Amino acid sequence: MSWAIAVAASSAVRATARPATPFGRLLQPGRVAPKPAGRLGEAVVSSPSPPPLAGPVCRLSSWRRTPAGVGDAWDSVRTKVAALLPEGDVPTVCGDANLPELPPEETDVVVVGGGVMGWSTAYWLARKGTTLRKRQRVLLVEKDPQYKRASSVLAVGGIRQQFSLPENIHMSMYGAFFLRNIKDHLTIPGEDPPEVFFNPSGYLMLASEKEAAAMEEKHRNLLREKCKVDLLSPTQLKTKFPWINTEGIALATYGLENEGWFDPWALLQALRRKALSMGVYYYSGEVTG
Repeated sequence: MSWAIAVAASSAVRATARPATPFGRLLQPGRVAPKPAGRLGEAVVSSPSPPPLAGPVCRLSSWRRTPAGVGDAWDSVRTKVAALLPEGDVPTVCGDANLPELPPEETDVVVVGGGVMGWSTAYWLARKGTTLRKRQRVLLVEKDPQYKRASSVLAVGGIRQQFSLPENIHMSMYGAFFLRNIKDHLTIPGEDPPEVFFNPSGYLMLASEKEAAAMEEKHRNLLREKCKVDLLSPTQLKTKFPWINTEGIALATYGLENEGWFDPWALLQALRRKALSMGVYYYSGEVTG
């Protein structure tokens, strides 16, 4: 899955990334948003220079959804916008009803990478870091917004619980529970519940004579963690799966629950939409330092 790093925002940084529009909305009525500069976390965010301006650019009159005292004053924003324009001036005011929200100049956490792991990290930070008195500011940065090279969408989307470490087993068991109950976790009020098409199907793990002792130990650990996994001899394996060539196989394990596959793109989008609805900020750019 795509890597994700969360770092506390304790010092100033420089940002030159273009703001990305939440939920894929188009920037209206213009097509270019101002380039902000400010403190985003312990990271330097950069992206290619913005394309030439085309069409009117709306004057930004406020930092919507930004905590009090965090947003720039209008004069500062106007200066930044004017610096992007060929004539060095800001076009006619046309409102900000359809403009995307800009990220805060300060943020508590920066998540680097917008794959399943990145958006999951952002979702849980937003969920655990929000109280009635304060909302934790979380910013996610993704350098490949079309996910052309992202492992999240190129992966098969499998989930299994057959691991050796208890921590991995517990995470996988909760992951299966989360997928089965995803509508309870990621549904946005007023929208259709998400569907990730989880298909239960056990993983079959094979071991040679040399690996058999390690498999037996792993199977004992799985049973200790309340996992439902069968340990099969070559004869039992052949009976269960007659089409398998069991030559050279000493033992096998087969998962009976909490394993299978799902649609990773659907999961990524469900996590993304939910995180954005909870106040997570999203930027398209590359973290270079």
